[in-house]
Amino acid sequence: MCGPFSCLPGRETSGGILLLACTLAALVWANSPWAHHYAALWHTPFSVGLGGFQLSHEIHFWVNDALMALFFFVVGLEIKRELLAGELLMANLLESRGDWSLVQASTVPPPLVRIETCPWRITKLA
Repeated sequence: MCGPFSCLPGRETSGGILLLACTLAALVWANSPWAHHYAALWHTPFSVGLGGFQLSHEIHFWVNDALMALFFFVVGLEIKRELLAGELLMANLLESRGDWSLVQASTVPPPLVRIETCPWRITKLA
């Protein structure tokens, strides 16, 4: 048995809950009498450096460009994982539709089997 805060990090929903809480806090802060502090936060300089290399931009840049690029990179990796080993694997899709026996029994590639088994969806390929 664990308390509400000790079990939260282990749940799948914890990231969504944290995101929702931060969004709500930002909305309240941006529409409060302290909104000018919220706007000033976005223009605060933030630097990353290593040795002689220094990259300095406002927090607004880091969120819009750097973190969004990282987000879409991670989403791309997740989609690739799902296509190669997860629920979006072509073998799983064909097996769930019952077409897997057709693919195993023939030398026709799976997209052509899809056209064979669903003649009402045939479109001109050339």
